[in-house]
Amino acid sequence: AVLTVNPNPTSNAGADQTVCQTKPSGPTVFNISGTAGFGTGVWSVVSSTAGAVTFGNANNAATTASVAGVGTVTLRYTVTSNQTPSCGEATDEVVLTVNPNPTADAGQDQVKCQTKPNGPTDFTLSGIAGNGTGVWSAVSANVTIVDGNIARVTGTGTATVRYTVTSNQTPSCGTASDDAVLTVNPNPTADAGQDQVKCQTKR
Repeated sequence: AVLTVNPNPTSNAGADQTVCQTKPSGPTVFNISGTAGFGTGVWSVVSSTAGAVTFGNANNAATTASVAGVGTVTLRYTVTSNQTPSCGEATDEVVLTVNPNPTADAGQDQVKCQTKPNGPTDFTLSGIAGNGTGVWSAVSANVTIVDGNIARVTGTGTATVRYTVTSNQTPSCGTASDDAVLTVNPNPTADAGQDQVKCQTKR
């Protein structure tokens, strides 16, 4: 009698991956590569907090997975036995993570009259940082940043400040920046001229 022991299928979905979202707002494409042993493999989506997932070809071991948003996606690579009789299925899962990019909003441009008599003129800055930590810096030579969010402008005219947000994701998704223009208008001045002395007009 001949006794045959068929091998069980094996599945390897590859290593987990984490990337930054493709700018400006996705979708983000992952290259995935599964390994099927003693069977035929197919990809499927187990769960997603990042919106829709589209495969290049779910029947190919090496293919692409396009992820619509940010968050995590769990994919499963299922290998079905090609033996007779069948030895069932084997599965393995891979987690794909799409990190959000930082965003920066420096707020509205501002206009003020010069602080009397001759400045300097202070502006309170209010930036909005998304997915990171923000810091203000001076772009123009006539402005300095004081106490983190006060822009001190010397003289009159315009000055530009920049709000830069550095990613707090792992791995980092870099920086984003936005500029605001501060305008200092000159105060009005008045000069009535020299005092005058005259003799009374005669009649």
